[in-house]
Amino acid sequence: TTTPKVIETLTAGLGPSGVTEPTILAAWEGADRKGASYNGGTLKGLVLMRFEGESALRPLPGLAELAHWFIAHEASHFWLGQTVRYGTQRDSWVLEGGAELLAMRTVQKLSPGFDPRAKLNEALRDCGELADEPVATALERNEPRANYACGAVFALVAEKASGGDFFGFTRRLVGANPGGGVLTADGWLAALTKVAGRPNAAQRIRSLAEKGSSEPRTELAALLRASGIAY
Repeated sequence: TTTPKVIETLTAGLGPSGVTEPTILAAWEGADRKGASYNGGTLKGLVLMRFEGESALRPLPGLAELAHWFIAHEASHFWLGQTVRYGTQRDSWVLEGGAELLAMRTVQKLSPGFDPRAKLNEALRDCGELADEPVATALERNEPRANYACGAVFALVAEKASGGDFFGFTRRLVGANPGGGVLTADGWLAALTKVAGRPNAAQRIRSLAEKGSSEPRTELAALLRASGIAY
């Protein structure tokens, strides 16, 4: 029941993705392990999920909420990743961070009790630890979490500059690069500068993405303050 609502919410906010029959393939991996876990990914028009663990044999509200959020994140890639794609791995924070925030806002729309602050604070904390080196090198140094965490914080800045409408910001990016176009970090930062009316935030984000910082927590705090985001 959740998945059609997720697709409807994303489509309403972002426009058609070009996926005519979005599909989820969920696999059960068995109850050999204690606890419960899941993982997965996205292919063209397809969300893949794997569940396992003895605790998943009975209803788990926390696991269900995580699964709903995961579906929203992966479905966001029908737009950020398939309708438009990144040119190089160095730009993957654009798509992963965007999908993180789109998933938060989608679940928030569908579940009024969902509070995104826990995930936003997690992203802020993790970025504060991982942006001591360039975010653009996250995959090269085997720290992919930096793309998700820092990308989500950067997306939050774009949302604020867009009057609180990250769907609108993303829709304009997708519309400017249709038909499998490439969305680069340069293009994303140019779009941020356009909606913000000044380059300050884009310059700070570019520095963290391309250079990192010896004091990433301080840099992130300055970025949020300058963007008018309470944290």
